[in-house]
Amino acid sequence: MKYEDLKREGLAYFDLLLHKDRERIIRLLRNNKMTRRQLAKVLKLHPAVVTYHLHILRLSGILGMTTEKIGSKRIRLCFYVNEEKLRKALETIRKFTDAFLARWEIEEG
Repeated sequence: MKYEDLKREGLAYFDLLLHKDRERIIRLLRNNKMTRRQLAKVLKLHPAVVTYHLHILRLSGILGMTTEKIGSKRIRLCFYVNEEKLRKALETIRKFTDAFLARWEIEEG
């Protein structure tokens, strides 16, 4: 991958994952499926704020969504972390930072 492409993708993942509320959401969902309301309650955030961050994380592929039936006619939406996509994002960030630092290395001597 060319440096400029790696830079663009790496910085996009940085921007996505550095937000404190999105980090908290990901950490909660790594081991649990939760609804938007459950997340809002645990995080003490307005449901609209949680909805916004869930949307962004779903667009990136880092979060997935599933439905669970509750009762005969009701369903609820539950969110979870797509571990493969999260690993890819973190690996892209690592590759970008390695390439960035290599560009700034100064030869000794």
